[in-house]
Amino acid sequence: MELQGKRALVTGITGTVGSRIAHRLLADGMQVRALVRRPGVVAECAGQNVEWVQGDLTDAASVAAAVADCQLIVHAAAYIGADPDLSQCTNVAGTKNMVAAALRAAPELFVHISTISVYDLYHHEEFDESSPLCSDAKNSYQATKTEAERVVWAGAEAGLPLLVIRPCNILSVHPTSHWGPKTLQRVAEGFHRWHPEGSFPWIHIDNLTDLFSLAVGTPAAVGQAYTATDGHVTNADYFGRIARWVGNTTPPDGPLQRWHFHVEKNLSLGYTPRVTFAAAMAELEACARAMGYRGA
Repeated sequence: MELQGKRALVTGITGTVGSRIAHRLLADGMQVRALVRRPGVVAECAGQNVEWVQGDLTDAASVAAAVADCQLIVHAAAYIGADPDLSQCTNVAGTKNMVAAALRAAPELFVHISTISVYDLYHHEEFDESSPLCSDAKNSYQATKTEAERVVWAGAEAGLPLLVIRPCNILSVHPTSHWGPKTLQRVAEGFHRWHPEGSFPWIHIDNLTDLFSLAVGTPAAVGQAYTATDGHVTNADYFGRIARWVGNTTPPDGPLQRWHFHVEKNLSLGYTPRVTFAAAMAELEACARAMGYRGA
């Protein structure tokens, strides 16, 4: 898809992924519209040429207004907390509204930011894009994001030009980042449900944005899903370092899970990660110091 001079709608622009994708689209010469619940919201893109539209994913009328005249729709908004009602409203009902509005608006491309949690993680260890989706969810996030994927694929069957990206654990120092400042806080507060030898599949937010751009610019990517993973380290490499930085000396006691996600499809796009795990963790360590953790 050619981007220059066209308009994109980005949901979730105040979050880790949506904010960085909006930056990239602006740099690529697109006009960017953001659907936000509160006027005057401060996002990473504040001050740039973003059209802020007040509305809510659960309100079909405001979603329809937001998608109007947009050639690209990037649905990055998601609720990752534990409240099942909020999960259902945002991740499922919101996605249904987005797909319904997009089918009427007929954009050139609809990009759905999914997650590796949609895979059947508790019955398999090896995954690629053809692996079955989850049928036995362990939490509301996994259940609703899986249902949301089924919603967008149903939209594709109805004629929606769809691209799905399934990121793994996204390393970022954005204030809302689950695997950045939020995990620093969780581990500092006593979280230790991890096994040292378990696998930690990761991707840096800049690498994820690179992959997004490559996929959007590849006509053959329409109708495809891509698992966004830069590599696999151990939980000790990630959680173990964070525990030292924040002073959590409690021995970990989580289950051993060894997952491997294949990335051959990403490589076929010409994708090469430019931010290494070492660089990503150095960035996170600097964030920990800035947050006042003395062990960092």
